[in-house]
Amino acid sequence: MHNEREFLRLLSAGLKQLGLTSKSLEALPTGVPEKKALVWYIRSKTTVSNDWLSEHIFCGHPSNISSCINAVKDKKNKILNRLVKNLLKCED
Repeated sequence: MHNEREFLRLLSAGLKQLGLTSKSLEALPTGVPEKKALVWYIRSKTTVSNDWLSEHIFCGHPSNISSCINAVKDKKNKILNRLVKNLLKCED
């Protein structure tokens, strides 16, 4: 229950920081950088399941979660790097 509340708090803050809403997030394709960055951000701060993440961030199948996280860790994508920096500002 605690992780779910924390997830919702982080999702709300992340969406705001990225200039998105839940509806606009749902409308985006599954592999867009915004979703990958949100998955990484929330996973790095909670222990919610892949099922929970994929359902609430609309990432398709739960097996997509690890590829989202790996894409951010790779640090080769400048767009992802910028989005992650923006999300980390939520903590300031």
